[in-house]
Amino acid sequence: MVDQPKRVTALDAVRMAQAARQKGELATADLAEYDGDGFWLVKNKMALVGKGFVVLSTEYGVGEWGDQVTVTGVTNTGKAFKFNDGSTGVYKQLSSYTGEFPFAANNGLRVSEYDGPTGRTARTFYLDDSAL
Repeated sequence: MVDQPKRVTALDAVRMAQAARQKGELATADLAEYDGDGFWLVKNKMALVGKGFVVLSTEYGVGEWGDQVTVTGVTNTGKAFKFNDGSTGVYKQLSSYTGEFPFAANNGLRVSEYDGPTGRTARTFYLDDSAL
């Protein structure tokens, strides 16, 4: 018999996020539209750097630039959000993740900046390593 995924209530998720040492909140300016599924789309992932949250679920698909993962999460104040990533960072980390959901990303995202192929600064985002 296959184990069923653990069901998590919104209150449970908020409690987990509070325990994740949340260091700030998502500003409205960092969010895009609220598309009716209960999650705000994060348009600036820098808003999640160093800010703990709980990863509720992931969904894999194909986006404008290829394979990607949509990550849904919640902050300690109960703000439900989602973001997309198709990089060698979050996408690659979660593609090989075999643990359970939800889980706390205690320090949120971290970012690696480098010179991109066009000469502009490029960024790759990673989940806090201790979460995985």
